[in-house]
Amino acid sequence: MIRNRDLSHRIMHRSPVLGLLLCGAAGACAFEPDEALPPDGVAAVGPPRLQVSGALIPDSVVDLNGDGRADVCGRGAGGILCARSLTSVFGTTTVWQPHFSDAAGWNGAAAYYSTIRFPDVNGDGRADVCGRAAGGVKCGLGTGSSFGDLATWQSHFSDAANWDSSPAYYSTIRFPDLNGDGRADVCGRGAGGIVCALSNGAGFGTLTVWQSHFSDAAGWNAGAKYYSTIRFPDLNGDGRADVCGRGVGGIECALSTGAGFGPVTVWQSHFSDAANWDAGPKYYSTIQFPDIDGDGRADLCGRNSDGIVCARSTGTSFGTVTMWQSAFGDDNGWDQPQYYSTIQFPDLDGDGRADLCGRGTGGIDCALNIGPAFGGFTVWQPSFSDDAGWDVHTYYSTIQFADINGDGRADVCGRGRQGVDCALSAGTTFTSVSVWGSAFSNDAGWDASPSYYSTIRLP
Repeated sequence: MIRNRDLSHRIMHRSPVLGLLLCGAAGACAFEPDEALPPDGVAAVGPPRLQVSGALIPDSVVDLNGDGRADVCGRGAGGILCARSLTSVFGTTTVWQPHFSDAAGWNGAAAYYSTIRFPDVNGDGRADVCGRAAGGVKCGLGTGSSFGDLATWQSHFSDAANWDSSPAYYSTIRFPDLNGDGRADVCGRGAGGIVCALSNGAGFGTLTVWQSHFSDAAGWNAGAKYYSTIRFPDLNGDGRADVCGRGVGGIECALSTGAGFGPVTVWQSHFSDAANWDAGPKYYSTIQFPDIDGDGRADLCGRNSDGIVCARSTGTSFGTVTMWQSAFGDDNGWDQPQYYSTIQFPDLDGDGRADLCGRGTGGIDCALNIGPAFGGFTVWQPSFSDDAGWDVHTYYSTIQFADINGDGRADVCGRGRQGVDCALSAGTTFTSVSVWGSAFSNDAGWDASPSYYSTIRLP
């Protein structure tokens, strides 16, 4: 079981089982890198990749009702729809918050619907809902059976302040725990750098520049190869979210003081433009920060032309980059978006170390962490194959790994034609796939637009 220090602080007093990112329980968690991005300048669509990580409170850290099982939510025409896990299926799907509806304009642009997340902004161990609207970031608190009234928690992120003008701004909005108090805060990359505001449980406080290095003037708006890689992992295991991003010279990071980010330095130069990491989303979009050695510090992994390479965190830098799994190289076809965009690092066997999965031609391929590498990969679940139609973006972009039955192991889910299909982890394979959430089917209109299917999450 992975022990994320932030989650220990947040929910250990509520449950003997430590919550993990995006699951709120032992098992898989989400460090919230987005799905692989389309070409530069095009808004991303799709859910976050889910992984075990030292990262703090990206999109969600808890489930809807605090029972230790990942649930499911998504934005439909009528607002945010959710269903809670019953261990072997998702229960009845109902509207938890109608404000995010088409009628309210949330389907109008990715600048709105793509920002919807489920962080715990008041620290009660239940997922809340937040999203960026024309007037700024709005949030509604979770009650365990619905989301409360929506209120503006931080007006700075408004259209008037230019946050709708480019994915270089709105797509970078995240909800990390910056000061380790157990409440999700808010950050985003504006023209002047990384701006953040701390949560007081009822709103986000004053917004300030936490790190000016990531500004437009420094070139971070020059393409998704830079701005889309900005994340907030816990690099030194102190329970506070730090900041990293891939710049021209490699992975640049700064540690959190709880009131700002310290100096930015190059933590790992291997991921530089000179090393070809700017050559396309097939490389730079796969950069993630899983905890591959179970020490509570976020490490670094990404897919280059030869396969999956990783480097472990020392708390002040990333160590030597080595090959952890060569099967995911270009020669094996992993340079295509229907494959590389699904690469994630869930904890499949509950040992506290991130494993490796991705959707290949024959289904979900996975390899367990044998440290200091990923072992041989095999097909863990063939139902997600090309032959079964999962090579279509409407489907493969929704594949996620979360602990839906609360046993401490990451399971697999994705939205297929008939709804959300899931298979439980047995530790060495996934069991048979079944429909867990039929309300999210094509017949119900969820394939009609990324403003629907791309918002599906498993908080």
